[in-house]
Amino acid sequence: MADDKRTIDTIISSLRETVEKKEVVHPSWWIEAAEMLNLLLGDDQDKLFGLQQEIAQQRYEILKSQTKRNVSEVNLIVESTDKFKEMRILEAKIKRIQEQIKIAKVHGRLAGDELGRN
Repeated sequence: MADDKRTIDTIISSLRETVEKKEVVHPSWWIEAAEMLNLLLGDDQDKLFGLQQEIAQQRYEILKSQTKRNVSEVNLIVESTDKFKEMRILEAKIKRIQEQIKIAKVHGRLAGDELGRN
């Protein structure tokens, strides 16, 4: 049995597929997508906060172990890690989702206005 759980990734994938196929959808579909993204966004934000804390702790541990404290060097070390890359990717994803929510709301409004004129 397939996992039918909605996630941010499945919603974004559905939005992308609809746009790529140039499908016409009811304005409420865009609003519903924005609502679902908004509700699920908290999970990714919580994950981001956890990563930020891990990275801050890593910075502190490296800094604490140095005899001559060099914050620039610590930042370079930390920013070269996979954990930092994961954090930056998640930050970018969250920004894209927030923007998609705004766009979906506007798209729903515009499509609703268009339907009202016909």
